[in-house]
Amino acid sequence: MRKISIPKVILLWRAYLPYHRARLAAAIAEEKRLGVEFHGLQAVDKPTDYEFLGAEAGRGSERLVACFPGSSFSDLGARQLFRRTLGILEELDPIAVFWPAAAFPEGMAAIRWRARSGGRV
Repeated sequence: MRKISIPKVILLWRAYLPYHRARLAAAIAEEKRLGVEFHGLQAVDKPTDYEFLGAEAGRGSERLVACFPGSSFSDLGARQLFRRTLGILEELDPIAVFWPAAAFPEGMAAIRWRARSGGRV
């Protein structure tokens, strides 16, 4: 019997903060109605500018992947961020990716992923 695959939609962010987690949880709550599966992708899970917020887990966290777990931006270069993000997007094979800015390496990777997949950006 052939397994039916649910289309994936990726919500890409540099680093998920509490309000990003709330957005992911809200999207997951609408999956059944929309017929898609939402996943969160973050470049790093230790944003150095927001350490005062702490690392908050919560609803949606089981669907949140970090390109570089345990790392901060100061640990990485733009090329590393670009390549790893692109690789994860190719592996997840989503139907759509929402990202905040093309100026960041992970945003550039999302554009490259979409261009390779033959779709419009």
